[in-house]
Amino acid sequence: MEEVKFEIIKRYVESKEEKALNECLERLIERSESIGLGGNAEVFGLNDPHFGELCVKKIHKIPQMRCNDEETEFEYQEEIGELGVRVPALIAYIQNEETKDKYIIMERIMGPSFEDIIERNVALPENYYHTSFWKELN
Repeated sequence: MEEVKFEIIKRYVESKEEKALNECLERLIERSESIGLGGNAEVFGLNDPHFGELCVKKIHKIPQMRCNDEETEFEYQEEIGELGVRVPALIAYIQNEETKDKYIIMERIMGPSFEDIIERNVALPENYYHTSFWKELN
């Protein structure tokens, strides 16, 4: 695996680039597959060779349960990752100022979701150890 030299924590674009970025993001989502749907967001796997290992989480206008804003969640994900728990790398948090749609662009981890495991009885990964996972998370 290639060594990661740069990490984008947050990306802020100038207003003149914002419209083009939002249009590009919407076109990517239109050609993407939905890989997860929950009460707070829908996640799309980007079906594009340039973005194969990325996905986009589109936050619902009215989330079912909202404990934290997106930036706080962004920070929690970083903290959990720094503790050694494998979480998707977060790339950018974007809001379309016109439509108020919110997106989180992040690494796509190829594996079962919690929904797959709970509702579809998909097997847990072989390297999953319940006790050590929750110990690291705590």
